[in-house]
Amino acid sequence: MKNPKALLLTITLSLIAASTLSAQALVGAWTYGNTSSPDSSGTGILVFLDNGVYFQAESENTDDAPGGSTGMERGTYTWTSNTLTIVSTDTDTNGDNGLGDLVGMGGSSLVVTGDTFSFDGESFPRVTGSSDIVGAWSFGNTKTPGSVNTGVLVFLDNGVYFQAEEVNDGDGGSTGMERGTYTWNSVTGATTFSTTVDNNGAVGMSTIDSGATFVVNGSTLTVNNPDGPSTGTFALTAVPEPSTYAAIAGILVLGIATLRRRKQS
Repeated sequence: MKNPKALLLTITLSLIAASTLSAQALVGAWTYGNTSSPDSSGTGILVFLDNGVYFQAESENTDDAPGGSTGMERGTYTWTSNTLTIVSTDTDTNGDNGLGDLVGMGGSSLVVTGDTFSFDGESFPRVTGSSDIVGAWSFGNTKTPGSVNTGVLVFLDNGVYFQAEEVNDGDGGSTGMERGTYTWNSVTGATTFSTTVDNNGAVGMSTIDSGATFVVNGSTLTVNNPDGPSTGTFALTAVPEPSTYAAIAGILVLGIATLRRRKQS
């Protein structure tokens, strides 16, 4: 006779795993607009972290000027039952642009379908690609920065990068964003940047020297910038995507099923 407790446990954990995966479907980086050649409606990235923090970098949106401007946001969000609620915007340098306008407005419909989400009548594709460096990388304490800089660095598959950085250390630079192009050698880690839009001053990829290396090791991106204005070695953490959570959930359920079979035998 089958063990009803083990069966119940397996079913319960399977449901928990499925629920976890669904909740994490929004986590990751998403783009909007023409990232390489923006028109007057601008372009940008949205990054939703698994700790309830979001970042946005918006560039060259002249349609909404003067109320909106090129800049970045950092805030908090919830997303349940396809409803996005922007709880707070803690940092906002892009004026009337961005998700910050939704604070206090209640929930808005946001539906994720595969690698696209639909929001406010527009479609936002997920940042994906075959290169290990493609995706979103976070740095600093994204939820409670304190006196440390925090932000996200996003590499797109088309050779474009975005950065949103909140400057808190008092060592120069300004809270803002960058958009530009990059090259990356996956073997040597050699990385170059050409910055097109930059309103964060003496921080960011615009300060990276031509001799810098960016080395990916699992979920860590180690930056070695020996000669540029921002010298030193820095580590950035990958923003996990749903596939990561799917793998964890699958391992969890498989482990419980294996344990159940052993008990039955």
